[in-house]
Amino acid sequence: MELTTLSQPNFSTQLRALFVIARKDWKVFWRYPLNAVSNVFQPIIWITPVYFMGKAFSTNGQALGFAQ
Repeated sequence: MELTTLSQPNFSTQLRALFVIARKDWKVFWRYPLNAVSNVFQPIIWITPVYFMGKAFSTNGQALGFAQ
């Protein structure tokens, strides 16, 4: 069996490190449920103002305010 150290990383050590970091982040993510809820609603919070601003500048289905 070949001994692999961190000074000589290969694909399997990189993959193992990726999975360990992902598992740690996954635990932290679900231990704070408000973060999970926030990550679900955050795209909606950013897109909603754009939608309503587009509605505010449009008349009869045309965006006249943005055309200028």
